Amino acid sequence: MLSTLRRRLWFSFAVLIGVMMCSVASGWYLSLRQNPVLYRQVTINLRVIEIEITPLVRNALVGGRLEQIPAILQQEAETREVRILLIRADGSIVYDSLQAETGLLPSSVLLPGKDDQFAARDGSVKDKKGVTWIYVARSIGKGFTLAVATPRPQLPLRTVLRDNLVSPLIWSGIIALGIAFILAILLANGISKPLQQMADISRKLADGDYTVIPVKGPNEIKALAKALNDMSQKVNLSQQSQREFIANVSHELKTPLTSIQGFAQAILDGAVQTPDHLRQAATVIYTETSRMHRLVTDLLSLARLEAGTADLQRTPVDINLIAQTIVERSMLQAKQMGIDLQTHLSDVPTMIGDGDRLAQVVSNLVDNALKFTPQGGKVVIETGSQAGWIEIRVIDTGQGVPPEDRSKIFERFYQVEKSRKGGAGHGVGLGLPIAKQIVQAHGGKIWVESNPGNPSMSKESISSKGSIFIVQLPPARPDDITMNRRLVAG
Repeated sequence: MLSTLRRRLWFSFAVLIGVMMCSVASGWYLSLRQNPVLYRQVTINLRVIEIEITPLVRNALVGGRLEQIPAILQQEAETREVRILLIRADGSIVYDSLQAETGLLPSSVLLPGKDDQFAARDGSVKDKKGVTWIYVARSIGKGFTLAVATPRPQLPLRTVLRDNLVSPLIWSGIIALGIAFILAILLANGISKPLQQMADISRKLADGDYTVIPVKGPNEIKALAKALNDMSQKVNLSQQSQREFIANVSHELKTPLTSIQGFAQAILDGAVQTPDHLRQAATVIYTETSRMHRLVTDLLSLARLEAGTADLQRTPVDINLIAQTIVERSMLQAKQMGIDLQTHLSDVPTMIGDGDRLAQVVSNLVDNALKFTPQGGKVVIETGSQAGWIEIRVIDTGQGVPPEDRSKIFERFYQVEKSRKGGAGHGVGLGLPIAKQIVQAHGGKIWVESNPGNPSMSKESISSKGSIFIVQLPPARPDDITMNRRLVAG
């Protein structure tokens, strides 16, 4: 019955409203039962009766007709449906219209005082049987006091319901209860409906339907809707990236496999027989196999880096030595391409990391800069310190990276073909993603600036066009925590 959130909310609101209404009704009923207005009205009626009876008793006392008093009081008590007592100054009861059958009123509490000093007073008192009496009393002379009493009136529920004031209150309560129930249902629907809608859309998400959840309702519901929309978008992007990854890998493997298959088939068919032709076919097969090997190796390295399972060493690393080594190794290639390769090295602190992996980062950036810098251009490698970071800059004078591509060039297989036309060949688009993962594994950052319009780290490298790839790495610290915590824990 209460299996859904909507029913539970409605039932909770209904119970809460019912408890509140019952509490108000109970308090209202108790207030009516103890109404001081009712008490005062009873006292006034008793006082009127007492005023009317007093002359009769007083005349009998003055005329010496004491034997007539009980009959007079008994008749008046029966006629007026009250209890009448005649009390002496010493507190003894001369007459009680109810006799002793219902218990005597405690005269010492009822009528304290001395002879001929009794003052008219009213109040309430319990008799021996626990009955509460409301009474009025007056001294009538000759040392006697006349008291008129009646049991405290009980207010039955039906009597309360017959009151003219009660009927409008009851109808007002019923209307208020109905309105409260309607508001409870609307409030429950307002909370449960968006949640149900989110549940339906989440089920569709598993089937590939990335419907956007409307962001409406209370702040908590809006926050949940935004979180689900963000998750849906990330899942969509992840699956799209996975599809693109498979397509790119298939494309990159297709070309070398086609070449290998073609030349191998030519050898098998006897189309290639001379030593020169065989050597040429073997060279192509070896080259394409090496290309496939590099692709697979890069993919495995990238996967391990992204998963945090790569085996990274932790040794002191001299960034300047790495930069100088990469430049010396690339100098011959730069001369053959007609590119001026320079270094501007500054004193930088030692860091803790994997020197081979960091050399791979610098090598990838330098190869990338040489590949897309036209003949006669310049590539500069700079090192320095910036705001507590070790900074490496690889600056080229190529065509630069368009703003719309700068956030994508670190994605797998992404290439900026339309703006990078100065190189001698093209890679498969894994160098920058691998460099990014290595840098992040060391607790650093990497990004690209293009057409900066501002001076770089040295005046010699100022350029109005081209790209600047910036790597920031943390120096060695006392706690020696400079690499990805996942890798350190492993």
